[in-house]
Amino acid sequence: MKISRFILNFNIGLVMYLLNVMKNKISMVTLLVCVPAVLILLLDLGSIKKEFRSNAKIINIKNFEMVSWEDTSGWIRGLYIEADYLKALEVYNRTYKGQSFEITYMSDGLKVKGVITVPRGFSPEKKYPVIIYNRGGNRDFGAIYTTFGFVDNYSSKGYIVFASQYRGVYGGEGRDEFGGAEVDDIINLISLSKEFRFVDKKNYFMIGASRGGTMNYLVLKRGIRFNATVSLAAVSNEFLALENRLEMEEVYKELVPNYLENREEELRKRSVIFWVDKINSPLLLLHGSKDWRVSHVQSTNLLKVMREKDKIVKIKIYQGEGHSLSGVWDDVQTEIHSWLQRFTSNVTK
Repeated sequence: MKISRFILNFNIGLVMYLLNVMKNKISMVTLLVCVPAVLILLLDLGSIKKEFRSNAKIINIKNFEMVSWEDTSGWIRGLYIEADYLKALEVYNRTYKGQSFEITYMSDGLKVKGVITVPRGFSPEKKYPVIIYNRGGNRDFGAIYTTFGFVDNYSSKGYIVFASQYRGVYGGEGRDEFGGAEVDDIINLISLSKEFRFVDKKNYFMIGASRGGTMNYLVLKRGIRFNATVSLAAVSNEFLALENRLEMEEVYKELVPNYLENREEELRKRSVIFWVDKINSPLLLLHGSKDWRVSHVQSTNLLKVMREKDKIVKIKIYQGEGHSLSGVWDDVQTEIHSWLQRFTSNVTK
């Protein structure tokens, strides 16, 4: 019988604890209190998974695990030094583990990977606001290798978070088209999420970072409604983005079907600046003034056009900050939380 790592670690820990009890003569009262508490935690995790398994579109669910430093890919090592990553891993295991789940779900007949996180103390009898989180990058670069600091931060404030890895990523079927057919993976995940009894259908929000911001706009373009949306360091004009980073043209050639034959059409499809009328969600734009990957002009230009169209929009440019906004992350989270709260409905459904 295959034994999960979680259960194995639990059993090892329990044995070590019992040995410690015998060695140090810790009172049996402590044992009788602690062991049932751990068993209840295991039962709670099982009940959460059972709730999500009730949806036929979710074909697999397991506890989300941050990979060890030894198993990280090159692009992750380009973002972290080992000590910082190990610290994040320790905080995740201590604080968030058991709230995050890796899922495989069906989208357009494909098996696609995704992530769900729930608040601590989750109960299927309650109603929770929902955040659809759209990741950045392309293919495995930028995939959700850790929920800590991003997805978990939102669930810790009482939201259930649903996020797609997009097709073709982390063993999922299909192919990433960088703003093409994989938009369906988000829309299908939204539809899937609304089938659960514990989601508050009156309070749906969307957050996207970098390429995820572009995915925000493409979802809104399809007429999906959200109380509010947040885009961090996002592109609004793909033509301008390519002028600033010529090397990204190779990514488009590799991922966008028939790109060379239909270059202008495909870039316009992915550039919200040309179809701002389709954006019918209050939009918060956050960007760093020193972002070399995506110039902050992408956000200021979008702000101008949205205001001309009388759209609800707010912007904050962080002076001296780069693409990740890591130096002002606490303020970023405060801005996001305030924006979501501003458009939260007090009437649940």
